[in-house]
Amino acid sequence: MQLRKIKPSLKRRLVPRVVDKMNVSTLVEIRQKELEPGLGDQWMWPIGERGAWNGPFTDWQTSHRHKYFDALKGTDLIITAGANMGVYVRAYAKRFKNVYAFEPDWLNFYCMSYNTPCKHIYHFHAALGPRSGVCIVDEDHVKQNRGTFTTEYSPQGRVPMFTIDSLCVPKCDMIQLDVEGYEYEAIQGAEDTIRTFKPVVIIENKNRFLFELLTSWGYKEHGKSISDYIWIPN
Repeated sequence: MQLRKIKPSLKRRLVPRVVDKMNVSTLVEIRQKELEPGLGDQWMWPIGERGAWNGPFTDWQTSHRHKYFDALKGTDLIITAGANMGVYVRAYAKRFKNVYAFEPDWLNFYCMSYNTPCKHIYHFHAALGPRSGVCIVDEDHVKQNRGTFTTEYSPQGRVPMFTIDSLCVPKCDMIQLDVEGYEYEAIQGAEDTIRTFKPVVIIENKNRFLFELLTSWGYKEHGKSISDYIWIPN
C-alpha cells in the first residue's frame, strides 16, 4: 500500500511548538519496563508521572494485546488518539504498516516521538475532533497522571485539531481513541472514513449518543477490553 502525500498545510502541523531541549531535560527521565518481547524496555517519561505509567502496561499485557485484534481483518493503517507517551504506539508499529498517532500535550508528544522513532509512524502534535481548527488542552487538574488531559474545540485554542476524514487516508483498519470523554466528537469527524473502510473502532468511553451513531453506521459492539469498547461492522 502506498500512502497519499500529506498536504503541505497538514505536514507543517505535524511539528510541535519549538521546545528548549535544555529545559525539557529537567522534566523527563529514562525509565525501564518491558511492554512485550521485542519492543525494547526504555522509555522517556515525565518525572513524577505514575498514572499513565502503571495502568497502560498492565492493561496491554493482560487484555488489550489479545482482544484489540481478534476481529482485525487488515494491518495497513491504524489511527490512534490520546497516544500519550507512546506505549501502545510502539506496539502498534509492530503490527501495522502505518501508524497515525495523535497527542495534544506538548510534553507527552515530545516523549512519544522519542519513544517511537519508526519511519512508518506519523506523529501528530494535535487532537482529533468534529471539525478541523484549533483546540484548548485542559492541563490544570493534572498532577501525577498525564493521561487525563481533556480537549475541546475552540477558536481561542493553540493546539491543532483535525477530523479523521481530513487526513484522506487511503485505507484504515483500526481507529483507537482514548481521549477522555471526547470520543463522540472525534467519531463525528470520521464518518466518511468509517463508512468507506469499515475499520475496527475502539473507544474508551461509551455513551448513548455514540452508541446510536455507530449503530446507525452499521456497527455493533463486539466486546470489551478492560474499559475499552470494541466495535465492528455488522
